[in-house]
Amino acid sequence: MHVFNNRPNIKDLFEFLNAEHFNGEVPDVPVVWNTRMTTTAGYCRYKKIKKFGGRGAVVSIEPTKIDLSDKLFRNLGYDLGKIEETLVHEMVHAYLIHKYNEGGHTARFQRMMTDITGEH
Repeated sequence: MHVFNNRPNIKDLFEFLNAEHFNGEVPDVPVVWNTRMTTTAGYCRYKKIKKFGGRGAVVSIEPTKIDLSDKLFRNLGYDLGKIEETLVHEMVHAYLIHKYNEGGHTARFQRMMTDITGEH
């Protein structure tokens, strides 16, 4: 894992976690340290896409980026365990958005988090 100014390379961590827990199925989105986020540890950004077919418009969503709060994690000394936990949380969102067009903290989201982290 590459570290810059004590700040882990979260793209490297993303790639490791993607292989370890998601069979590489989380889309390769930018994973960045966001210096403006101050109250939320992580955020999975997505875009809505309208697709037109035989039954009219269908809206699907696709993940576009994962942000982690530089300020919050810097204040925690860039605790790798907390960073990994937050990144897994956002990656589950990205996976479910991509695979099932499903956002939010759904039952499937809760099951995946429990399967990966072992926490209920």
